[in-house]
Formats: sequence, structure tokens, C-alpha cells
Amino acid sequence: MGGWFGWPNLIMKSTGGYLGLASKSDIESEMRVVDLYRRDGDKIALKLDIYRSSPFLKILGIDLLREIKLFLIHR
Repeated sequence: MGGWFGWPNLIMKSTGGYLGLASKSDIESEMRVVDLYRRDGDKIALKLDIYRSSPFLKILGIDLLREIKLFLIHR
């Protein structure tokens, strides 16, 4: 198993919604990414890309945990 970690990985500015959520900010923000690999012999058998969206969404003015809580309360 191997991995690659680095902050920040993506620096971007929202020009509209993200994941169906409306952006409330035009602030430049970063998104953190983690890549994990598993080798099987000479070949990559598994590659996982993990994107940390919650800090990015928070900078855009979207509290993901609050949105999840409200969704669970009102369903």
C-alpha cells in the first residue's frame, strides 16, 4: 500500500454550485485530496481518491454537517 498526500492539491474559485449546492461565496479556496494505491506484483490493483469536500464547502458558506442534520430531521 502506498499513498500521496499534499495540501493544498486543488485551488479553485466557485463559479456556481457544487454538488448541487449553491455557492454563497466567490472566495478562492482549496480542496484536499488523498491518493491511496495497492500493488499486486508489478500492477496497481486498487487506487482510491479521497476528496475532502467539507472544508471546501465551509469556505463557500455551506456547513455540510448542518445540512446533513437538517436533512435527517426533516425526512
